[in-house]
Amino acid sequence: MLLRRFTEADARALAALYGDPRVMRFITDQPPTRTDVESKILPRYLREYQELVAELADRGVDKPVIPGVMPVTSLASIPRMATMGAPVPDWMVGRLHEAAEAAGPDGVRRAGVELATELSRSLLEAGAPGLHFYTLNRSSATREIYGALGLVPDPISAG
Repeated sequence: MLLRRFTEADARALAALYGDPRVMRFITDQPPTRTDVESKILPRYLREYQELVAELADRGVDKPVIPGVMPVTSLASIPRMATMGAPVPDWMVGRLHEAAEAAGPDGVRRAGVELATELSRSLLEAGAPGLHFYTLNRSSATREIYGALGLVPDPISAG
């Protein structure tokens, strides 16, 4: 057996595999259903957020914890997100690939906005004091999420 240091190229290869539902189906059997996402996966993420807020409060931190949301609007962004330390969960990759097969790039964008809207709504309902959107200089998806949530931009910060 040959052992060597783990390289950045290895990390990129793993991120690409992690983001490929054809590979992940062998590991996870299949992408979860929408019901699984709503009943098991989203609650787990929300619980992690609430636990973080509680742990910080126990340590005397009384500042708001504002979760960040980055809508996935193209399949090409999935491996890049993983290399930046924010891997897209397998179930989400599966839904985005299904959207691509059904409706191409526009379907991926719509599915990404829907997923980010679901997550955002759940975070706000769980008590998040606000949301920070990573727009990557493409704010239209964020504006769609705002609209779907019934939110309006703050006129003071919107300038």
